[in-house]
Amino acid sequence: MQVPASLHRALTLRLRVSSKCARGRTVGPNLGRAMRVLITGMSGTGKSTVVQAVGERGRRAVDTDSDRWSHWVEESDGSADWVWREEEMTTLLTEHRHGKLFVSGCKTNQPKFYPLFDHVVLLSAPAQLLLARIANRTTNPYGKAPEEARPDPGAPAARRAASAQFRHRRDRRLRTGR
Repeated sequence: MQVPASLHRALTLRLRVSSKCARGRTVGPNLGRAMRVLITGMSGTGKSTVVQAVGERGRRAVDTDSDRWSHWVEESDGSADWVWREEEMTTLLTEHRHGKLFVSGCKTNQPKFYPLFDHVVLLSAPAQLLLARIANRTTNPYGKAPEEARPDPGAPAARRAASAQFRHRRDRRLRTGR
């Protein structure tokens, strides 16, 4: 996947340090010169690829799709949900005081953390492209089972909270030129 030029600029520190998000909403504590950026979107949009590329450029980058940051919970209807560990995420976000922190993830409980982020970047792509990427990826098995291929219930909240949205129109390869 290729990182679009506009997203590349944002992720290479041209996002202005600001406590204001799009449409004038105040978000994030913006303590000192710290900036916290959430990269979110449905499975297959490229969140892990983008946050890995940011980390390779020497920025602090956290992919929350691991047992350290997320865990399974049982919902009232008996279904399972992979959510952020709230105490760990709160600590990560509130103790980050200097520099830029890029966090990737898409969890049903992430809206309660939006006030702790300075920017929310939403990645999206056409459904057929997402399904093709998920079917072909080898780094993460999520989404391959039929019951996992469903619309993201958190997408409307992420779209409302987003300070930037990037939509892939076709599959691209990531260029990580330094």
